[in-house]
This record gives sequence, structure tokens and C-alpha cells, in this order.
Amino acid sequence: MRQLFALWRSGATSAAGVNGRPYLHQSELHLNLPSLLALISAPAWASRQPNWLPKETNLWLSAGDTMTSLHQDTTENIMAQVRGTKEFLLFAPEEKGHLYYQRVMEVARNSRETGNIFVGKTGRGDSANHGLVNVREPDLVKHPLYASARGLRCRIGPGDALYVPGEWHHAVYSSCSKAERAAEAACNVGLNYWYVDVTRKGALQTG
Repeated sequence: MRQLFALWRSGATSAAGVNGRPYLHQSELHLNLPSLLALISAPAWASRQPNWLPKETNLWLSAGDTMTSLHQDTTENIMAQVRGTKEFLLFAPEEKGHLYYQRVMEVARNSRETGNIFVGKTGRGDSANHGLVNVREPDLVKHPLYASARGLRCRIGPGDALYVPGEWHHAVYSSCSKAERAAEAACNVGLNYWYVDVTRKGALQTG
């Protein structure tokens, strides 16, 4: 964590980041920062869902201007924004034919069950849950069907939370105002809570 903040403050770029910006991406609190778990709590309504099992709580830190790929998870996802803003572009599962999914190499997350908590284990793997469309600057020559895709946009800020149902396609842009960036290097902070819906087909696969 100290190395990450030093990179931000120095203005250095990182090949491991996004747009050259260092990015702490989906850091599992129970593995990397377990002391923080005592300071946070998941939305109470999520704990009351009879078919949901808690999988992971993840921390996301960036200096803003980061964009995820268009992708799809099997898990139920609640993103709670702490600082900065995130803009979600969401597509229902049936829009997949317009989004040009293809198998790509990524850091894989192989789950193992510990009681009712699903714990991630990292490694390299082949993933089929990413769309090829650059949603900020779509190339309709390469991806003409994307012009017919029907999506939703939602922006969340500090104190907001967004529920993204499992199997919904989404891409997320994180940003900070100039004042936020000047005040703190980690000006975009979010926590997401993943749950496995045991009634969903394929839910026990990695999200």
C-alpha cells in the first residue's frame, strides 16, 4: 500500500495500471487488509436475502480516469462509493449478442469454499466474460451490432450504492474532480460486496 501511494504522489506511471495510472483493482479485504473488515458492514438488506451467500468484499482505489472492460459476472454485486464518482454502463443479459464477447487471457480467480464464504485464489487463466467493444469510443465498423445495444447509465458518488444483478453486462468509469485529486492521491475509493445466489444457474463459478 505504501508503494502504491508513493507512485501516485510521484506522478509515476505504471504498466500494471489503467491509462498508465496505478490502480488497486479488486483487492480482497479478507486476504489483504482484514483489519478493515471490522470498520465496514454490508447493506443489511443483502444479508436478508435467503439464497445469497457472501463471497468477497473488495477495495478499489485509484486516482481517477480509469475504465474497466465491458464484462459480465455471475455474482450479485453491490458497489458502495466512498470517494469520487463511478459511472456504470449496464446492459441486460439478453444484450450479449451486441457486445462482441470473446475469450481473453486475464488474471483468473479460482474460488474455493470455506464454510459459506467463497475465497478467491489468483493465477493466469482464459476468460470468456469480456466484451471487445470500447464503450467510451465504440468502433462501429468493427462492432456494428453495438449500435443496436440498449443500455442504462448510472452515476454514483460518495454515500451511494448500486446493485448490479448477476449476469448483467457492465463497464465502469471512475473519476475525481480536480479538487479531490489535489487533496488526495487515492481520490476514487469504492467497496464492492459480492454474493453468490445459489439459485442462479452457474452461480458457483467464478464471478
